[in-house]
Amino acid sequence: MTARGSACAPPGAAPAFAYTLTFFAFFTHTLSELIAGLPGWAAAHGGPVDTAQYANATALLTLAAAALLLLGRTRQFNRPVQIAVAGLCGALLANVGFHLAASLLTWSPMPGLLTAFVLVGPSATWLLARLPLDRRTKTIAGLSGAGAMPLLAGFALLIAG
Repeated sequence: MTARGSACAPPGAAPAFAYTLTFFAFFTHTLSELIAGLPGWAAAHGGPVDTAQYANATALLTLAAAALLLLGRTRQFNRPVQIAVAGLCGALLANVGFHLAASLLTWSPMPGLLTAFVLVGPSATWLLARLPLDRRTKTIAGLSGAGAMPLLAGFALLIAG
């Protein structure tokens, strides 16, 4: 029991574990991309990104995601925070789609494809589905996050370089 009288999350709240799982899925995914040589794969397919720049950019994005997910986990009924978390989920799901599209277009598996599908996609989908927001708000925020994903990744690479 907590001071508020219940050990369970309030009705409508996403389980705290969903935020934590989404963070660890994203962290594992970015680590797997680096270990599997995503910068080299990208260079072989016309994307000039060196390993140090990529590592710095993913560290920035992972820290930003961690901060937002922690804030979302501790402020589950703060509407603007949960809208931002829905945007992050949309960006993560867009990243999953990008891995699939890039792999199909190049006829070679993009590093991180497996972790994107096995870890990031399911955890971001679960969190998005459980956020205490109405469907319309989740959809708009998720699509906004998906649209912002390439800009955020590009910005992270720019400042990491």
